[in-house]
Amino acid sequence: RVKVPRSSLREEILQIWAKNYALFFACDQYSRRGGIPMTFMGVPDAPMQVGALKYAVDNRKPLVFTTLIYLPGGKLRWDCEGPFPIEDQPGGPDATLRYYLERYNEWMGERIRQYPEQYAWAHRRFPRHYYERQRPVRPDSPAA
Repeated sequence: RVKVPRSSLREEILQIWAKNYALFFACDQYSRRGGIPMTFMGVPDAPMQVGALKYAVDNRKPLVFTTLIYLPGGKLRWDCEGPFPIEDQPGGPDATLRYYLERYNEWMGERIRQYPEQYAWAHRRFPRHYYERQRPVRPDSPAA
């Protein structure tokens, strides 16, 4: 395992766009730093990654929401919506970013509810306190 120093992907992203290529970004990843807390799948204050989405909104790159759906027989279907041209929202750049992130969250949440058997997170998706559970108190413990 090699630890790589933190750096920005800005230059790589701008080079991709300069060639008129698309950029795919998974916005649903848990973000410890730099994320925006939002409600996702009914869980409030889930930190949302915004890196490439922020670049797209700031640079007025149209968004296309997409996911793959597994069909019977092993076939795959792209489920897409868009493109959405970026339009300024009341409240400035931060409000515009939140608007498109909320739209994506709602869209993705609908897909997960529609096909729950096809989604699983291989990482801790929500803040740690969401996973905490009440542990039963044993009758013989001092807290009983």
